[in-house]
Formats: sequence, C-alpha cells, structure tokens
Amino acid sequence: MKKKIISIFFSILFFITTFAQTWTQKASFTGTARGDAFSFSIGNKGYVGGGEDVSGNFTNDFWEYDAVNNSWTQKANFIGIARWQAVSFAIGSKGYVGTGNFTNDFWEYDPLTDSWTQKANLPADSRTAAVGFSIGNNGYIGTGSGGSPQYNHNDFWEYNPTNNSWIQKTSIPGPRSFAIGLSIGAKGFVGTGYDSANANLLDDFWEYDTTNDTWSNKTNFPGGKRRDIDRAFFVIGNYGYTGTGLGSAYNNDFWRYDPSNDSWTQISNLPAIERIGVSGFSINNKGYVGFGFWFNPNPNYLNDLWEYTDTTSGAGMNEHDVKVLTEVLPNPFINQTTIKINSATNFKYERIKLFDCAGREMRSENFLGKQVVIKRENLQSGVYLYQIISENKTIAEGKLVVQ
Repeated sequence: MKKKIISIFFSILFFITTFAQTWTQKASFTGTARGDAFSFSIGNKGYVGGGEDVSGNFTNDFWEYDAVNNSWTQKANFIGIARWQAVSFAIGSKGYVGTGNFTNDFWEYDPLTDSWTQKANLPADSRTAAVGFSIGNNGYIGTGSGGSPQYNHNDFWEYNPTNNSWIQKTSIPGPRSFAIGLSIGAKGFVGTGYDSANANLLDDFWEYDTTNDTWSNKTNFPGGKRRDIDRAFFVIGNYGYTGTGLGSAYNNDFWRYDPSNDSWTQISNLPAIERIGVSGFSINNKGYVGFGFWFNPNPNYLNDLWEYTDTTSGAGMNEHDVKVLTEVLPNPFINQTTIKINSATNFKYERIKLFDCAGREMRSENFLGKQVVIKRENLQSGVYLYQIISENKTIAEGKLVVQ
C-alpha cells in the first residue's frame, strides 16, 4: 500500500509539472526558413530578421510576430547589408541590431514608423557570433569572432542611446564566440560558446554587475559544453531560459536559470528536432523560440515557432512568496496602460510601486481587484520597473516602457 501511494504521488507530481511547463506550437514563420536570424521583442510584439536561408544566402527581410493573433507580418527590410549571427536587443520602445557577418555597424528600429536608422558603429573589430543584451536604458555587446587573422574576442562595450555613444567596460573572462548573452533584471549573464584559440567548447557562466563594472563566476551550464546556443534564449520574470545548440551532438534540451540562488533546472525539451542557429524572444511572461538548422549531412533549415509557458517556478513556496504572472497592455504606452493579474491564486493585491532604472521609487498606488491603470502623468520616456505588493512581499514584477 505504501509503495502504491508513493507511486500515485509521483504520478500526480509529474502530471502537475508537465501541465505547468508546456510548449505549444504556434504559426510557422511565413518567410523563408532560416538560421542564425536576429530577434528581439518590444512590448507585445516579437521581431525576427536576417539570417541564412535554405539557399545559403544571407537575408535582410524583417518580420513582426503578433502573439495575440498568432500571425506574422512583413515589415520594412533591414537596410544594413544582409547578414547572419548579428547581435540584437531592445531598449525601451526601439530595437537594435549590430555586428554579424564580420561587421561593426549598428542600427535602430522604430516600430511606430517601421523604419531603420544607422547609429554609431561599435568602436572595435568587426565580428560575428557576438553576444548582446540590454539592461535598463543601455545596451551591451561583447565577445565574437573577428579581426585579421580571425580570432575570438572578450571585449565588452556599453551603448547609450541617448547620446549615441559607446564606452568600453571590463572584459568578459575568456574569449569566445557563439556564446549565450542575456539579462535578468539588473544583471547581465554570458556563458558557454567556443574558444577558437584552444579549440574548446565551453560551459562556464558569468554574471555582470553594471554598478561595479565587474564579472563574477556562477554555476556552470549543466547541459554540457556547447556552442551555437547564442540566440536561443528568453526571459520570463526573474528566470532565464536557454537550450539547443551543438556539443557532442545537436540538442533540443532546455534549462532554466535562477539567479537568486545561482541554480539551473532542466525543463521540458523543445518538442521538435534538435538544432542550432535558433532565435528567441519573450512576450508577456511567455517565451518563444524557433527557426535554426541542422546537418544530416546536408543543411536543413526550419521555420517553426514554439511558445513556452512555465508556472512551476513558485512550486514549494509559501502562498505569498509565489510570483504571479502579469500582463501589460499596451506596452510600450504613451498615455496609459493596464496591468492585469493572470492568476487564479487568491492574493490580496494591495499596492503597486514604480521605480526608474536607478532604483528610485517614482510612484506608489493602491492595487484594487486584479488590474490597475497606470497613467503617464509626470513619467518621462524610458524604462520603469513595477512591483505588486501583498502583505509586504513582492508577488509580481516586470517592466513598463513609456514612449
């Protein structure tokens, strides 16, 4: 009887975990199948462009994904040279793309006008397969392969969109290319990749502190040494997610990183063929990955898109320690936006606080019911962090972008 009860318990636990961690296939990309495309998200839309297509050509077409309607729309072509393995990220209401194909140019995309503007070049060697991410109102680019003769870099640069300028920061420990680079909250993270000088695959993982301009070694990526994992990531709340790539073989596994306790957890595999050259982004507490290619022995290019939902990150915590999911519509916004709670948990939602990227509290308001309207009023254009408070504990947080 005891063994039967234990068996039933683990069956129920498996069912709950599987149900709460789900991949759902979405509308396939309507452009040409490709790998190593650049990607980012702004508010409630995802964007994908460039890459190498099935004919081996570099592309410059650019597409918008609408998660609400599950549809793709072609937008204005990227006006730089066609490329793959570029760096991309969003700052506020604008998208940024640079490097790739051994270039050092840098471009800004405005979704309101559907237009591209060239910005200041990265003041360093041209490169490909670098990493990039944004923290607050600044962007960051580092690593990659380039130079003459070709070699891997570990330099690291900060971009300020306000004055269109670059500042060199402390180098990343260990030159590499084809690594992963992402930001979670106010910290950046870089790891894995390929060390061409020693012909080594890597599994190390590093955290960047913008305040002190320092790097600290964190727990190694537990999926094994690998490369070509560089764009296969997304962020949901306070967790980073990454997977696929090439180690001893092609992979379709995925992992969640929790910076609060420096730990990795394997989640459900991508329910599709193993691959490299994946693209990813986040929209409203859901992750999206797709595209890529694999060789068997000829290249096979992909156009699928998968949505990931994860509600298990609070499992085992007390009720008021659980981070509930929120939805912000519209985001970015001009005059006002609405934050909605997407949770069946019966919290007493008491207050919402807004902070600027320097951590200064800008506003504190009552939170009634399961939604609140945030009006622009005296808020300047930029990125803001919000926290929803219940019984003196933060149960939800996220970003707002004021245009």
